[in-house]
Amino acid sequence: MSEKEPTHALKVGDILVEVWGCYVDFWQVTRLAGKTMVEIRQVEKERSYTTDFTGTCTPRTGVFLSDEVLRRRVLDGNTVRIGSFSVARLWGGEPMNWTGLDSPRHLI
Repeated sequence: MSEKEPTHALKVGDILVEVWGCYVDFWQVTRLAGKTMVEIRQVEKERSYTTDFTGTCTPRTGVFLSDEVLRRRVLDGNTVRIGSFSVARLWGGEPMNWTGLDSPRHLI
C-alpha cells in the first residue's frame, strides 16, 4: 500500500448511517483526509410514515443539513465515531426504521 492510500474502504460519496435509540441520522463522506481520516457532513433524510411516530427513512445524498464538516478517524469495520455514544457505519442501501421522537410530527 502506498503512503497516501487509505487504510480503510470508505470513498468520497459513501453514505454512513448512525442509529442511536429511536434516532437515525445519515452522513456523507465528502473528503478523504490522509490514510486514516475522513471528512463527513450530515445529510437530510427522506421520511415515509406508517403512523405519526413510526416509519422508514433514506438519505438525501448531497442535500446537507448545514455547512458543518466533521473530521473523524475511521475505526475498525469502516465505522466512524460521531459522538461519545454513537458510531456511523456504511449504509447498506435499504430504508432504515425509525420510531418515536425522531419524528418531526412529535412537535405538533
